[in-house]
Amino acid sequence: MLRKIENSRLFEFLQNQFLILTSLALAVFLWFYVVNSEPIETERIYNLSVLPATSVDVTSVSAKEIHVKLKGARAFLKDFHGDDHLKFQIDLKKLKVKRNTKRIKYTIKDSDLVVPFGVEVVEISPKYVTINLDKLIYKNVPVKLNYTNNLPKDLKLISADVEPSKVRIEGARDIMRGVGLVKTRMIDLSEYTGQGEAQVELEELPDFLRYGEKNIVKFKYDIRPQKANLTLKNIPILFVAPNIKFRSRVRKVSLDVLKTGNDKIKESDIKIYADIPADMGKSANIRLRAELPDDVHLLKIHPEVIKVSR
Repeated sequence: MLRKIENSRLFEFLQNQFLILTSLALAVFLWFYVVNSEPIETERIYNLSVLPATSVDVTSVSAKEIHVKLKGARAFLKDFHGDDHLKFQIDLKKLKVKRNTKRIKYTIKDSDLVVPFGVEVVEISPKYVTINLDKLIYKNVPVKLNYTNNLPKDLKLISADVEPSKVRIEGARDIMRGVGLVKTRMIDLSEYTGQGEAQVELEELPDFLRYGEKNIVKFKYDIRPQKANLTLKNIPILFVAPNIKFRSRVRKVSLDVLKTGNDKIKESDIKIYADIPADMGKSANIRLRAELPDDVHLLKIHPEVIKVSR
């Protein structure tokens, strides 16, 4: 009985070893097949960018793209895409460019390019890139709102502001001379109503210029009806407060609104908020804010500001 068990275990062990060896042999065969299969040639495009040095930046580059001819097994190249997927950077800091340098000629080497294992670089075009340089400077420029005033005739833009009113940009002195302000991306006013704020992006800068920080600003707006056609009375104020005690004489307000839809207004659809700051002193003047249905537009809250105290 014991001998039968030992023979069974030996047979199972040998069978497992055979399967492992067979798998390894098959993997090696497939590897050599892929590596030694007929190679193909293809072209990929690398997007070129130049990183500034501490004291100089780029004014122009002789090429924006690098066309590279590659040769290798189809299996290695099939997932290696070009265009927007591939980037080639020249770092001026690593080149230790001096402050008074006006132009450099960079030679692109095969080793500069990231390619898959088993793929060789056959040709690079262009092989040389000329980079013109100027002093790196910083400048604070005003932000201009860029919007389409396509509001319905019953609504009016009362005010529109941007915060911050200035942003920092950086780049080569020669290009910076031509930039006196920056604009926001086009804002569609029909997407907004009432009082509020929204984050908007700034337009792209000219080539080789950059925003010093984020390219996002706050768009503050006040859009109201030309005239009200309905007054809502005795709307309770919802106080949003941290864990502090406070009191307010005003607990309800009235609203002048423009109603454009046919649906009846439910009291639960009208919300007036008073946000109580956590660091409030003995008293504070709080500006009320409203949340209304899409077809109800606020003209005015009576009163717009209430006083709360501890």
